[in-house]
Amino acid sequence: MPLTKSVIKRMKQSEVARKRNASTKKAYKVAEKKIIGSIENGDKNSAELLKSLFSKLDIAVKKNVIHKNKAARKKSQIAKKLSVKSK
Repeated sequence: MPLTKSVIKRMKQSEVARKRNASTKKAYKVAEKKIIGSIENGDKNSAELLKSLFSKLDIAVKKNVIHKNKAARKKSQIAKKLSVKSK
């Protein structure tokens, strides 16, 4: 158990941040799975799901949950899958 007040406070802050980051990360992962399923099934509402995913990725970058290059890579991969399936 930590001995100093500053370490105790830091542990509390870390726990709150961990939960907040987990919810942000879960949001974009769920959106990613939805759009991949939509692409595989050939649904027509993929554009709206794509917009939602891009928004969630941008929010995660803004909150420093993921790196901007990771978000850019995921956007590129999904857009590539979408364009290949639409042909």
